[in-house]
Amino acid sequence: MKSALQLTGVGKSIGGVEINRDVHLALEPGERRALIGPNGAGKTTLFNIAAGLMRPSKGRVLLGGADVTRLSPNRRSRRGLARTFQITNLFASMTVAENLALAVQSNSGRRFDFVRPWSSAGRVWRAVDDLVDRGGLGAVRNEVVGTLPYGRQRRLEVIVAAARPCSVILLDEPGAGLTTEETEELMTLVCGLDSELAVMFIDHDVDLALRLATRVTVLNLGAVAADGTPEQIRASRVLDDIYLGRSHDARDR
Repeated sequence: MKSALQLTGVGKSIGGVEINRDVHLALEPGERRALIGPNGAGKTTLFNIAAGLMRPSKGRVLLGGADVTRLSPNRRSRRGLARTFQITNLFASMTVAENLALAVQSNSGRRFDFVRPWSSAGRVWRAVDDLVDRGGLGAVRNEVVGTLPYGRQRRLEVIVAAARPCSVILLDEPGAGLTTEETEELMTLVCGLDSELAVMFIDHDVDLALRLATRVTVLNLGAVAADGTPEQIRASRVLDDIYLGRSHDARDR
């Protein structure tokens, strides 16, 4: 079986400073992988490389076995990769349903039709109804996004990202601004979207990440310091070594 997402020998240098060094990582279908490490470990840069927002200085990115190293974020999205950010990326003045309708319409590849308004298309709204049900957003379907609690906005952002059928979803600090309970609820939602969906997420709450993940990759100084199951990572000394004061450069960009 081909890996859902694979990084092979990935390195990134900016202004002569190495942000990532020889990173090898294979994310399998159905896997829930946590990417953890101290501030400056290179986690966000690696996510940006995987998503196509940055191009690696070295190495390759493969999606479903196909080399996508030189493809744009939009082209990677069309091949099944979805990405959320630390801050919600929604239209705050529009309703939940309208945000979802825009996501469905943009993902269809069709241009807006000003003669036959896109908002009247039955196909779009049937898809919106399905996404509302999957995301448990029925109670706020017609609410303006900017008036929603932050936890609801994060939930909507995940559903918007999954509006196109995807095989990989990258979550950059899904718990940012949320309580532990809200983060666990959000991750349960993501993992329930599709049993074959490969999920990789960054979270600074190490205990929570170890509890939610099926596999964990630890980054430090831009390189992989450890990789294994949560039990293996807990049993190793790598977290103590990293988090109890070993110096590291500021590398997250």
